[in-house]
Amino acid sequence: MNSDSRWTRRTTLKSIIGSGAAVSGFGVGTSLGQSTENEQLYIVLAGGTGLRDELREKGFEVLHEIGGGSVVIANGSTERESELRSLAVVSDAVPNQTIVAEEVERKQNNVEPDSEQFSQKQWDKRLTNTFDAHEIATGAGTSLAIIGTGVDHSHPDLPSVDAERSRAIHRGQFESGRQSINVRTNPSEWLPSTQDVELPAGSDVDGHGTHVAGIAAASRDGGGITGVAPDANVVSLRTGAYQETGAGYSRLQITVADVLIAIDYAVEIGVDVANISLILGPLNEGIERRRYFAAFRRLVQHAIEQGTVVVVAAGNQDTNIEENPLYVLPSTNRGVINVTSTGPNDRRYYNSNFGEGIVDVAAPGGGYETREKTFYSDDVEWPAPANQIISTVPSRIFDQKYRYDLGTSMAAPQVAGLACLIRELKPGLHPRRVKQAIERNAVEVAGPDTTELGAGRISVLDTVKRLKR
Repeated sequence: MNSDSRWTRRTTLKSIIGSGAAVSGFGVGTSLGQSTENEQLYIVLAGGTGLRDELREKGFEVLHEIGGGSVVIANGSTERESELRSLAVVSDAVPNQTIVAEEVERKQNNVEPDSEQFSQKQWDKRLTNTFDAHEIATGAGTSLAIIGTGVDHSHPDLPSVDAERSRAIHRGQFESGRQSINVRTNPSEWLPSTQDVELPAGSDVDGHGTHVAGIAAASRDGGGITGVAPDANVVSLRTGAYQETGAGYSRLQITVADVLIAIDYAVEIGVDVANISLILGPLNEGIERRRYFAAFRRLVQHAIEQGTVVVVAAGNQDTNIEENPLYVLPSTNRGVINVTSTGPNDRRYYNSNFGEGIVDVAAPGGGYETREKTFYSDDVEWPAPANQIISTVPSRIFDQKYRYDLGTSMAAPQVAGLACLIRELKPGLHPRRVKQAIERNAVEVAGPDTTELGAGRISVLDTVKRLKR
């Protein structure tokens, strides 16, 4: 389904035009709490018609009406939260929340130059028979939104980045064109430092988003790695931004509202698949986290109704999220394709979240079932760092074009790329049918992890062969 066939436009998106990561990805975050300034961004769930007009009448600034009008992002005084909830046309409301992406482990995982072809390093693509699947489908004519830290527009393996439709979304505002943005300068250090660089607004500020994009959609003609859907069009939706702390380092921050807006924008421009390799949470206990969950549920359901497949990372807390619901968003929302991570031996990566009935499918994300085997053992087929996933990174950050990383952040784009292949073969296939096709053709792996991996580990070749019949 190409983007033009489902393009619609709402006046609430008028600001659009004219204008991690850690070894475990963004599996852990901490809440910064709410702003102490007089103005506050609110996420408002509609409970009746006329919400936008009612909010404006009460003096709120309506920034975006998203999810088919089911959610509104509005600006108002920090003291008016209870007043918002009292309105008859409001089902619920919650202040926007900022999450800091914490770095659990950051190691030197650089790719050393040698004579071996990159395809020989891509055990993940060989395990899923992705290269053979490209004889049938390559993702041509499909589009993929990468929601996260941005994508490097200049990487030779990512020539299909759509700069015109890519955006940065920061505290409820769209940014496009060239901007002066904070980009990380010390990717191997614990405390990040940044510098201002003039780049396209959707450019990667950390390296995580470019790594994700390469796994899903690196071109076969870039001289480096190959993604699952090498001919898919990539739209970068950057929701992460580095903010200086005043203590000599910066923090990578993501807000709940910005991710919601990014999902809606991806739907509005008609992308086939949206990949979200970031985790908001675990959120604090209490009613607020249920409100955030409800907002994501509305956006995900809207995306499905409009034909956009939403693929998300399950998170990296080594937790059964069925028995211990952490409200890691959006992975615990129904309707998404929730992906956990496996290694070269088809065992669950030890740090990946799992949960029967919550995790839908597994995909290669790197690592082994123990920390020892993953990082320190030589008695394995793929010693570190080769048991991780090799993919693209911005050379301006890492001084090289490729890097190893692992986690559910790396597993999700394997599935997102597969969804693009499915959409090439079956352009009008409903997102639920896309999900079913991926699950039905997954490999049910034997061993103790069987119930933790959803339908099993994806098989790219088996999936496209079945659809081609």
